[in-house]
Amino acid sequence: MSELVVVRRPKPEFDSEEALRAFCMDGSERCWDLAVQVVLAEHELRAALGQIPDGALGVKSKIKAKLVTLHLRGAAKVLDLASGYYGGTYLAFTKLYAKEREQAREDGA
Repeated sequence: MSELVVVRRPKPEFDSEEALRAFCMDGSERCWDLAVQVVLAEHELRAALGQIPDGALGVKSKIKAKLVTLHLRGAAKVLDLASGYYGGTYLAFTKLYAKEREQAREDGA
């Protein structure tokens, strides 16, 4: 039986620009790490399923393995996209709130 892994979850508290940046970076990194794990799992599963002897219907194991693991490949692509959207969130913030950010810097200085 596998152990439960405690995962640090970012708190969506946006009381500063740095908090938003940290949230976006953390989410992006976590999605990217998971995407890599899913791609590796896809390759390992495809190799394992491809070793199963062909069934009575004549469909080759390697073809069936590819059809099964395509779902994992799709999941990895979605995670990769999600990683990019986290970064896009912070980028949009910096562009769309440039004037407000500059004003806050001037007021604070």
